[in-house]
Amino acid sequence: MDNVISDYQPPVIIVNAGANSAMDKQLIMGKEDVLKVHNAAPSARIIATHMEGINHWVLSRSELQAFAEQHKFTEQLLIPNDGETLKF
Repeated sequence: MDNVISDYQPPVIIVNAGANSAMDKQLIMGKEDVLKVHNAAPSARIIATHMEGINHWVLSRSELQAFAEQHKFTEQLLIPNDGETLKF
């Protein structure tokens, strides 16, 4: 991930961030992973998706928002609600 972000320097990064797991293995990014993305691209807008949609999610929107506030990257993070459209 670090190499791709470094090479392409994307202005927007969409991450699957529900911390979903199966058979005791995390399959989708959790809050710490989202923070790593932010640290790798501090000026990029991060859009966190795949949250609260199916029964094996672990990370809620509100928990990720609180984590972003704690780590001071709320300005770069968007957490859309189901069906929400984002425009830049």
